[in-house]
Amino acid sequence: KSFFALSFGLFLSSGAQGPNLACSPEPRRVLFLDWEMSVEDLRGRVKLLQAGDPSLMRYPDYRRCYRPLADEIAELKKVVCEGEYDLLILDSLAMAAGGQELERADAAIRFNAALRSLTCTSLVIGHTPKPQEDQKERSLYGSVFFHNLCRVSWEVRREKQTICLYQKKNNLGPPHEPVAFRLTVTPDSATVEQADPFDEPALAAGLPLVEQVSQSLGESPGLTIKELADRLGARACSVKAILYRHKKRFIAVEGKWACAENKQPKGKTP
Repeated sequence: KSFFALSFGLFLSSGAQGPNLACSPEPRRVLFLDWEMSVEDLRGRVKLLQAGDPSLMRYPDYRRCYRPLADEIAELKKVVCEGEYDLLILDSLAMAAGGQELERADAAIRFNAALRSLTCTSLVIGHTPKPQEDQKERSLYGSVFFHNLCRVSWEVRREKQTICLYQKKNNLGPPHEPVAFRLTVTPDSATVEQADPFDEPALAAGLPLVEQVSQSLGESPGLTIKELADRLGARACSVKAILYRHKKRFIAVEGKWACAENKQPKGKTP
């Protein structure tokens, strides 16, 4: 997550276009607030990303942090104001919020109040506990208020070199569809490329059911609801609801389904 967020910072700082990323054409002022690594570690990653993409000519400013954000807020206000920053990248939430008693609501409220006082767009990297077997939704470490008080949240999942982002919350507009990238790191360079989450079954399973249905029928048109449900590991009633809810995307011929875009079974008419 840190490497990936740093790549965003370089794209914005350089005014460069990333894979499936529409960044500002004008360079933006970015500050990386780091509670976890050292400036030497970050410089090493910057060099790798710049070697992989020569358009990343600029990079974020860096500040090493030791105390919780709220305890350093007076100094940080001066830094942000004097630097005229457009974006802050905070790595990571647990350390920035204090690291103790994160389950308490006041820990999340204190952190968010301090962050809000900086009046600057922020990208905060958080961690999730290992999900339980019966857990459907992952959550951040600590109080639920960390998620409730943010405006937009994305869940990041990684499988091999593919990273998929699933938007879990958006108070600022309609939900964004999942996006995937391939992060390739070698001893000499690092590159970020657009990827397809369907290339990795573990990532595809996290996509909305309608997208899973569309992909499956695109590959194998002419499936019954039961066959489709078995293929996806989903409940038949859920698959049926998706098919009937999206009538413009799917068609049925004698109980067998296909995508509407030239995917219906040959020799049949709806």
